[in-house]
Amino acid sequence: MNRRRAWLLALALVALLGGRADAEIIAQRTQLQSITTSGSDCSTATSCVVLTDVFRTIGIGVQLAGTFTGTVQFEGTMDGTNWTAHSMVPLAAGVAVTSATATGAWVASTCTTTSACSQGAVLQGFRVRASALASGTVTVSIIAR
Repeated sequence: MNRRRAWLLALALVALLGGRADAEIIAQRTQLQSITTSGSDCSTATSCVVLTDVFRTIGIGVQLAGTFTGTVQFEGTMDGTNWTAHSMVPLAAGVAVTSATATGAWVASTCTTTSACSQGAVLQGFRVRASALASGTVTVSIIAR
């Protein structure tokens, strides 16, 4: 992801989450990787892009690029083992989704509830997983702040 897109995603996260001054942000974390296969889990490394250690961040941005035919899932984990669907809002506006079939950018909070954010109970990890990839390559950029 180029530097301008990274800043745009970061600014969108701040705007979406209201620039929470009370949240302690340790650092920005990023992951850039390509998905070339699909799977029901991440036992095949090329079916997922995983960003571990999103603990103590308040938001995640995801950008999908490339030419592909398929579906990717947005998933989070509280314990590092059990992964569940995580809602993401398209950066261009729209309703929250847990999967995508086209390129674009999405943002979301890493907090599971509003009170969880203030108590520091957030996701431990986040991933983008190809549940069905018929052809092509999905280039995934994940940023957590």
